[in-house]
Parts: sequence; C-alpha cells; structure tokens
Amino acid sequence: RLLHQKTVVVAAAALVAGCARAPAAPSERPAEPRVVDAAGLRAALAAQRGHPLVVNFWATWCAPCVEEFPDLVAAARAWRGRGVRMLSVSADDTKDLAPVRGTLARFGGPFSEVLVVGADPGPAEGIMAVVDPSWTGALPSTFVYDASGRQVQKRIGHTVDRKTLDQWLRPLVKP
Repeated sequence: RLLHQKTVVVAAAALVAGCARAPAAPSERPAEPRVVDAAGLRAALAAQRGHPLVVNFWATWCAPCVEEFPDLVAAARAWRGRGVRMLSVSADDTKDLAPVRGTLARFGGPFSEVLVVGADPGPAEGIMAVVDPSWTGALPSTFVYDASGRQVQKRIGHTVDRKTLDQWLRPLVKP
C-alpha cells in the first residue's frame, strides 16, 4: 500500500510539473529573424505586392505585444492558405536576437518573414515614414495592406485580436 501511495504522489507531481511548463513549441520552424534598416523594410514590403499583407510591429519587452502574439500566429496560420502574407517586425536590440528567437519558438512563427529593425537614419527616410507618416513608433502596431500595397487598416499603439484581423482580411481575399 505504501508503494502505491508513493507512485500516486510521484505521478501527481509529474502531472503538476508538466502543467506548469510553457506550451510546447509548434512543429513548424519559425523564420529566422533578419535585421533590416528602412531601405530593407521598404524592399520587404514591396516583395509582398500582389498579396494582402499584415505587418505587425512588436518587441519582446512589450507586454501587450507578447499578449497579442498568439492571435497573430493563429491569423497567420489561418490566412496563409488564402494568399495573405504576414510580416512580423521586432523592435528588439539587433545585437541580441535570442529574445526574438525565443518568442518565435514559444508561440510559433508562421510568418512570411520575421524582421528586426535596425537604426532609424532619420524622420524623412526612417522606418516609421516607410510604414505610415503618422506612426509615432508606438508598440504594438499593426498595418494591413491590400494586394496593390495600399494601406487599408491600422491599429497604432494597441493590440489587435484575431476577430479584428479576420474582419480586416475578409474583404481583401477572394472567396
């Protein structure tokens, strides 16, 4: 009887320890983050022309950014088969990409590309000007473009959820 009780206690402890762990990483391999400047971001956006595009700016040190990440991952998975592209753009330190890689490993990264923005050379040619002249750089921020590259939606400085992304993307994709 004592052996049975010890077995039950060990099994229960293992179960509790397993529940406390972070969710298992998805089987897909996230894209390797690539450091870009304003010109590189402009080129990455241009490369997506012909497809509806979601561009999300975030950082690992931004709690609301990390909070919305699972919804972005779910939307990327749901919409990629319908031709939607998603760029994940981190504002983390370009000298240490480990936190970005860790977030992608934790939640998945089914994005078309993962970029980490480098130094902004100035307001006229900077990253913010490439995306939206009215953007202050607040995180998180999400921008949606139609297939022609015209910005059609944006959420600046606030999280976006899966339901909102679905509403924004439906009109951009042929049934």
